[in-house]
Amino acid sequence: MVKMFTRLLYKFVTFDISQIRYKKHTYRAYVAKNTLSRALGLMHRQSLPSNYCMLFIFPRETRLLTTLTMANMHFPIDVVWLNKRLEAVDKIESAKPSKGVFTSKEYAPKEPAMYVLEFNAGTIRKIGVKLGSRFDLGDEAKKIL
Repeated sequence: MVKMFTRLLYKFVTFDISQIRYKKHTYRAYVAKNTLSRALGLMHRQSLPSNYCMLFIFPRETRLLTTLTMANMHFPIDVVWLNKRLEAVDKIESAKPSKGVFTSKEYAPKEPAMYVLEFNAGTIRKIGVKLGSRFDLGDEAKKIL
């Protein structure tokens, strides 16, 4: 039932597409900027193209709102939490999908964050993301803000 409802919601929610840059790496980003798109995120998707990520934008820096769950996910992801200066304040590698909604682990950043990036598992290690690393939002994302 939840899966069917989520698929129905995807018909009414559109994600803007923007660019995210880290050092010499550029990714296309699905942008989740409102409550519904942030709630849907990558749920029930089977995969994420290798050159894509998901960018969640929150109205302010917070730990509570930027807490994530792996409920209804079908593939592992890397997560980077960014503060308002776009600096990495926390990260997790290879967060695994949960077996069910009620057994899903929650992941909260150690520091308040305003942005959350989700990549395919293995990406942040491959591109060398460390705490304090600074990302750049492309011009398209800056217009969205």
